[in-house]
Amino acid sequence: MKKILTILLTLPLVVLFLCSCSSDESDPVSSSIAGEWETSTLTIYSSTYNETADPYVKKAFNDLLTENKIKRIFKEEGKTVETSYTNSDGTEIIYANEAYEIKKDSLYLTHNGNIKSYRYTLSQNILTTEWDVNKTQLTTILSQMDKASVAIRLPDDYSGKITLVEKRKSSN
Repeated sequence: MKKILTILLTLPLVVLFLCSCSSDESDPVSSSIAGEWETSTLTIYSSTYNETADPYVKKAFNDLLTENKIKRIFKEEGKTVETSYTNSDGTEIIYANEAYEIKKDSLYLTHNGNIKSYRYTLSQNILTTEWDVNKTQLTTILSQMDKASVAIRLPDDYSGKITLVEKRKSSN
């Protein structure tokens, strides 16, 4: 009776152990990121609210999407992503070709030897990317957006989070 009880108690542990030892080599999410994505929303949340700067920063991000089209193409082969910002007349203003890597809930982009880390979630047709920013990083972003005058309003202790939501373009 004691042997049967011991077997019954240890059997679930053995099964649990064997199930948890499966290989994590394949990452089905990373292969499903491949394809063309178009930005649907781009928002900034300020964790150090400043009534002088925040309305201008939010407007700058809103204007970016209103005035431009942001597109990313993730390629499985070579693990690269092409990012382009195109204005309303179709002129490409910013273009970047970066290497990417996915580890758990992080997306790593490498450009000119610099690695940036982003939190991300991915469903079949929606890619959400988030990253934290400080004053220096946001000033760089705003300058690239031709909104350097907004960056001047940022307090020295500024910190926030940017969220980018993209929709997968259908392959018609």
